[in-house]
Amino acid sequence: METKYLSDYKKSALLFILIFTSYSLVYMTKNCYSAAMASIVNEGIMTKSQTGLIAAVFYLLYAPFQIIGGIAADKYSPKLLLTIGYLGASIANLLVYLFHTNYVAMIIIWGFNAIIQFGIWPSVFKIVASFLAVEHRTKGIFLLSFCSTIGLFLSYLLAIFISDWKNHFLFSSLVLFLLTIIVYISYTILEKYMHTEEPLPDTQIEIPDNTAKISKSGTIRLMLISGLPIFLIINLISTMLSLGVKALSPVMLMESYAGITPGIASALNIILILAGPIGLFISKLHIFRRFDYPKSIAIFLFLSIPSLVAIVFVGELSVFFVLLALTLLTISTGALGIFFSYISNTFEHYGCVATITGLLNCMASLGLMLTNYVFPKIADEMGWKFTATCWLILNIISFVLVLISIPIWKRFVKKINQDNI
Repeated sequence: METKYLSDYKKSALLFILIFTSYSLVYMTKNCYSAAMASIVNEGIMTKSQTGLIAAVFYLLYAPFQIIGGIAADKYSPKLLLTIGYLGASIANLLVYLFHTNYVAMIIIWGFNAIIQFGIWPSVFKIVASFLAVEHRTKGIFLLSFCSTIGLFLSYLLAIFISDWKNHFLFSSLVLFLLTIIVYISYTILEKYMHTEEPLPDTQIEIPDNTAKISKSGTIRLMLISGLPIFLIINLISTMLSLGVKALSPVMLMESYAGITPGIASALNIILILAGPIGLFISKLHIFRRFDYPKSIAIFLFLSIPSLVAIVFVGELSVFFVLLALTLLTISTGALGIFFSYISNTFEHYGCVATITGLLNCMASLGLMLTNYVFPKIADEMGWKFTATCWLILNIISFVLVLISIPIWKRFVKKINQDNI
């Protein structure tokens, strides 16, 4: 399959810096509403259920439209989809600033924001997986995993320097508008230097030149023989665990230990936010190069079990040991995302990398929605011990599923490499 890409290392690096920076800022703007929810409730503008519904609408729409965005990114120019996404999100944030007191308007506007961003992440991943210099792709995919942490950190800085939450949306609107112009112009310039060749992607497996037999069988069949449906379920559960722990830990600690104040809980949560990237660096250790992606995922899921067992006894164990367990769990689950990105990149040769990325991001978004609106209800009704037990059970289910996927993925890789003989 012919692919346009940058062979010049400097221009490839410039394109990556452009995409990495822009997506980190986009992730910052996506966190504006979550950061503003408490202030909206405190000021009496809306109730908890109303603010929660607005957030729920965002992810209910964002998740399925990621699939559409993935398919579109494989067929159309990423520059077009990024321009639509950035400009549309800029308009949405401006409208929130103007109509933040209107509940119905907020639902419509934030739902529009979810839909209009349909092609941003699939296009970002497509550019890094296909359009960079071949030697830059694997490293670029690894570095992309830090965008969420950087974006979240920037959202905290934004809250510190801009006290009025309404101005966060005005600032985000301006940032997104500038990104639209900068990315469009810069990408247009760099696009002129792209060459049309058929490079081998820098992936973990050897992709044969004669893959027509597999590619002609269709994307759906390709997904089935690779075990992708299992990976989608695992990605959903792992997102619920990794993001659920970070999102709910402050409340869990406050309600389980008398000496933990809201300020202390928030400070402790920063430790968990910073612990996530450690897992990414651990995943780069030489030992994991000996394993394929499903086996690496299985290792980190297995390492999560002791931490989850300790968290089940929250309120009984010392807060120090619970915090240590939460930190270790965040590190182990923080490593999982990069392996799903590598799995997506395996499909680059077949021209459906953005489609696979969209599917995985769809499941991650559903996991985030379930984290925010299912686990809090379970905690309110059944308590934190029962909630932590649910986390443990979900982790064990993921571990069993990934064990099932290992021989499927092995046969998939073997079939590809046999076709190359």
